[in-house]
Amino acid sequence: AFLDFPSKVEILTLLRRLAREEGKAVLLSIHDLELALQMADRLWVLQRDGSLCEGTPRDLASEGRLDFFFEAHDLHFDKDTLQYSLTKHF
Repeated sequence: AFLDFPSKVEILTLLRRLAREEGKAVLLSIHDLELALQMADRLWVLQRDGSLCEGTPRDLASEGRLDFFFEAHDLHFDKDTLQYSLTKHF
C-alpha cells in the first residue's frame, strides 16, 4: 500500500510473471484502477449498486462498466487505450 509507483509496477510485473510461469492464479485487491487496467488479465469490479462484474479490462471498458470511476468534470477516459487524461490543462 505504501510503495512508490515504480515499486508497485515491479511487484505486479513479478506476480504476473510468476502466475504465468507457474500456471497459478494471483488474486490481488488494489485501489489503483489505472495500474490494474494496465496489468490485470481479469478484473472484478464492485459497481455502485453493489453488484459485482468481472471481465478483461478491455471488455469492462467497452461495456461501460468502468465509466463511473472516471466521472469528473475535466477527466476523459479513452476506452480504446484504457488510459485517462485531463481534458483541461492548468
